[in-house]
Amino acid sequence: MRATLRGGGSNKRQGDSGHHLHVFITGLDAWLIHEERAFREIKHYQERVVEETFIPPRAFQKLVKQISDQHGKFRWEKDAIFALQAVSEDILTIVFEMTYCFLAKLTNV
Repeated sequence: MRATLRGGGSNKRQGDSGHHLHVFITGLDAWLIHEERAFREIKHYQERVVEETFIPPRAFQKLVKQISDQHGKFRWEKDAIFALQAVSEDILTIVFEMTYCFLAKLTNV
């Protein structure tokens, strides 16, 4: 973000120094803000511990390897499978929450 300090005009109020802080966000700055958010999300998923998972890690690893073997021979790093599991569980949780809310609205109608 680029910030510039500009002096005020001739219509100063008493006790006002006339300086106003204007913040301009350029296209590059906006991109950097989105990139920073992405890095925070990656860090969040990397910091999760194995005990927080709903699906047993070995079973998830086996499933990922079975699916990937259908499309060729891939080598998976432990961290990549763990990150994939964390994101998958978060998405499943959101789907289950949405389903619960939908069913709750149906029963109240």
